Amino acid sequence: MNDDIASDLQGVEIVLNKQATIIKRDIKVANGYIHHIDNVLDIVTKTVYDILSETEQYSIFTAGLDECGFKDTLGLTTITFGNTTPRVFYTVLAVPDSLYERDSIYNLSDLIAKYDTDGDHKSDTNGFFQYMENHLISGTNYFTSFNKTSTVYYLITQNSYIQIIDEERVFKINKALDNSYTEFYYKQSNIPAKNGCIHTINSQLPANNTTPIPVLFQVTEHFDMQQGEYYQKYYARFYDGQNDFKGIKWDGDYLMYYFNRGLFMDNDGLNVISSGYFWIEVTTPKIRKGKYGLSSFHFGGDGSKSLNVYIDGIYIETIASSWNTVQNFGPVIFNETKEHKIKFESAVSTYLFWDYVLFTPQ
Repeated sequence: MNDDIASDLQGVEIVLNKQATIIKRDIKVANGYIHHIDNVLDIVTKTVYDILSETEQYSIFTAGLDECGFKDTLGLTTITFGNTTPRVFYTVLAVPDSLYERDSIYNLSDLIAKYDTDGDHKSDTNGFFQYMENHLISGTNYFTSFNKTSTVYYLITQNSYIQIIDEERVFKINKALDNSYTEFYYKQSNIPAKNGCIHTINSQLPANNTTPIPVLFQVTEHFDMQQGEYYQKYYARFYDGQNDFKGIKWDGDYLMYYFNRGLFMDNDGLNVISSGYFWIEVTTPKIRKGKYGLSSFHFGGDGSKSLNVYIDGIYIETIASSWNTVQNFGPVIFNETKEHKIKFESAVSTYLFWDYVLFTPQ
C-alpha cells in the first residue's frame, strides 16, 4: 500500500526495483497505460536498516548507524503523531566497506577514530554522530526525484542539509568551489525499501561546514500538514490559528490549504482569509548561519506596500502584496544555525496567498 517502484535506466532498458525489465512500454488503454515486464515484482517488505544490515558490503557503515542510535529510527515504517500513525521515509547514502578499506578503515573502531570528538556518539555535537547523520536524508529520493537545479535535502535529524545538483543526469553531492563532489555508484543505488531507498556513494561524505547555499522553503512543508488526506489533493480549511499546526500560526477568519494546479510550486500554498487585520507566521527548517537575502512568492489584497515582515519577532521592513510577483526583502544576518519564524502582518489586505520563501546567501 502506497509503496513506490524504483526505475533505473540501464543502457536503453528500464529496470524496475532491480528485478524486472520493461520489454514493451506505453501500451495505451482506455483508462491509462500498460507496461509489459519480464519478471514478477516482489512485494517490498524490508526497511532500509534491514537491507543494510543483511548486506555484507555495508558492515562498517551499519555498525556506525548502530553506534549512534539510528538503528531503531531506520527500522520504523510508521510513527505515532498525535492521534495518527503516519508512514515515514528515509534516504540512506551508504558507504561500502571497499571504499573505507581504501582509506585504511577496516572496522568500526577505525571509523570512530577518524571522526570522534568527545566520545559521546549519541550527541548531535559529536563529530562521529555528525558524520553518520550526514548520510541520512528525510523522504524517499530516487534519481527521478532529484531536481535539475541546486537543491537542498534535509537530514532526518533536521540538524543540517546536503546539496544534490543534477547536471545532465550526473548527480553531484555537496559540490565544492574547486568542483569536487561526491557521486553515486549508480548500479548499487535506487535500492527500494519499505520505508525509503538506499544509494551507494563513492566517498566518505564527511560533515564539513560547507558554504551556505540557497534554501527554498515551501510554506506547506510541515509534517503535520502533510499527513492530512487533503494534502496535494484538494482544499481544506482550518480555524484554530494557535493549535492546528505546530509550525504555522495565524490570526484571521480562517486558513486554507490551497490546492490549484499551476498556481503554486508543487501546486499548493497557504491562503489566509480575514475581514480586516490578519497575520500569519511560519517556522522554517534550520538555516545555516550567514548573511542572506530573502524573497517570497505571495500575492493578494490591493497590491500596495501593506505587509509588515518580522523575522524571529523583529520587524524587518514593509513589502508589497503584488499579484503574481516575487518580493525581495532583507538582507538578514543569522548568527547561528537554527529554525526561524517568518511573520507577515497586514491591516489592509483581506486575504493572502503564500507559496515559498527563498534564502539566498550574500
